[in-house]
Amino acid sequence: MPLTDIRVSVILPTRGRPHLLPRAVASVLDGQTLRAVELIVVDDNPASARAETAVALAPWREDARLHLLVNPQSRNAAVVRNVGLAAAQAEWVSYLDDDDAYAPDKLQAQLAAATRSGSPLVLCGARYHLGARERCRQCGASEFAGADLVLRAQAGAPLLLHRRAPDLRFDETLAAGEDAEFFFRLVAHWRLKGVPNVPQPLVEVYPQSGHERTNARAEALWRAARTIAVRHGSAWPRDVRRVFVARARLQRAKWPGGSWRALSRASYGLWAVGGRAEMRTVLNTWAYRTPWLRRFVVS
Repeated sequence: MPLTDIRVSVILPTRGRPHLLPRAVASVLDGQTLRAVELIVVDDNPASARAETAVALAPWREDARLHLLVNPQSRNAAVVRNVGLAAAQAEWVSYLDDDDAYAPDKLQAQLAAATRSGSPLVLCGARYHLGARERCRQCGASEFAGADLVLRAQAGAPLLLHRRAPDLRFDETLAAGEDAEFFFRLVAHWRLKGVPNVPQPLVEVYPQSGHERTNARAEALWRAARTIAVRHGSAWPRDVRRVFVARARLQRAKWPGGSWRALSRASYGLWAVGGRAEMRTVLNTWAYRTPWLRRFVVS
């Protein structure tokens, strides 16, 4: 397919999950109603494991829309996505994780929303597969604006579709939360007051067991939240900024291994600035800290 016909570049980093990679790849190259795509798979594996990536991609070896790149030195998700961004050729860019999948109309529906609204950035909903239970997120609003753009929009990389902006990259100093910071960077770059959302579960998310997150990740997320507040928070109303920071403190305290006292203080802090509107977030956090409930909760 000529590059001029490609409408969306999909960036898919992969590391340590070759058994899951075919599902993700198939959802882009075989399953999309939009065929004018290129899929950039960025192999972040050590050299000893790269042959497994090639085996996983073998069914699409002859598909010219598939491009396999190798990240020479593994650091974090921001670096890997930036490798893909540097190679992207299409006007629009989207992302996918190697353990997740797109719904068939993911790219078509978001492009349609972008065309209708004229927006260079579009979000969508997601369906989380939590054992025998499923939960949809971000499926109740067709746009996020004002305080909701900061406090309600879910900005995970697979939920984004945006115009390619050659000068914008993920912050490689962030070990986690780089996708949220990138989202606010896009909003600031285009001076957006609102972002359209396709209120359908267009991304299938499969949280992986056996990859327990640690307090090191909690600190990384806290650092990302502080970075977002410093870089972008001056444009937000004061009460919105206070709730954002209080939520970040609660996020920091919720991971297994943290103290219950810190969790209690952070919960009260969020309730104090956000009131009843934040009680669902508080209850969700306490459920996550309860081992037998954790697998049913979106983290």
